[in-house]
Parts: sequence; structure tokens; C-alpha cells
Amino acid sequence: MKISKKRLQKIIKEELEMANMGPKVGYNDAIEHQDNYNESSKEKLLRLATNALGLFSSLDESRELEPWVDAKVKMADNYISKIKKHLESEMQIEVPTPDMSQAIGSCNKEPEDSNDNNYAGSGNFYYNGQEGNQK
Repeated sequence: MKISKKRLQKIIKEELEMANMGPKVGYNDAIEHQDNYNESSKEKLLRLATNALGLFSSLDESRELEPWVDAKVKMADNYISKIKKHLESEMQIEVPTPDMSQAIGSCNKEPEDSNDNNYAGSGNFYYNGQEGNQK
């Protein structure tokens, strides 16, 4: 895949802007969000794990990602590794290693077909006050 010079310049500019911004959380913001800090972090980690497993299961071994995508994956891996190391060494929290074969296997399962009628499309439709049955 070819990238035009203009597009490449735009990508570089965006990356430099993001690198220069960094986290800018003020003291008052940190105090205000302290109550739900752990819950928020856990939700973010769950979303991260879900997205990572989904991406992993959708790529085959022969597919190479664009260099900028590979760099983002490497950066995310680096950040998570540093967080894990901090939790284990500084905070003395034991971080278990999950069974990845089970996690990856769950991504490849077909969704179960539910036989209940609690889904969109069951029942009647209403148009302009007129009741009509589902077709």
C-alpha cells in the first residue's frame, strides 16, 4: 500500500502533536476523579483486552501490518508491560498469567443462537397509529 507524501506528512505531524501533548491532568482533576479511579482503570483494561483479543483473532500469520500500525502495537505492549512491572515490583501485587489458549478459543466461537423472543423484530410494528403484524 502506497502512502502519498502529503498523507505521510499529515501522519507524522499528528504523531508529533500527540507525543508533545502527553497526559495533562491537573491536581483538581485527579482529586475529582479519585473515587472512581480503580473502576475506570479496570474498565479500560477490560476494553483493551477485548480489543487486543479481537485483533489477534482477526489477523492471520501471513498478514503484515503497516509499519505505523506495528509501531502502535509495540507502544501499547510497552506501556502495558511497564504497568505490570510497576504493579508487581512497586505495589507488590501478584499479576496472574491468564490461559491464553482459552481466551483465544473464546474469540473463535460462533455466537450462540438464542431461542427467546427478547430481540428486535419480534412482535408488532406500529406505523402512524396503525398496528401491523411483522412480515
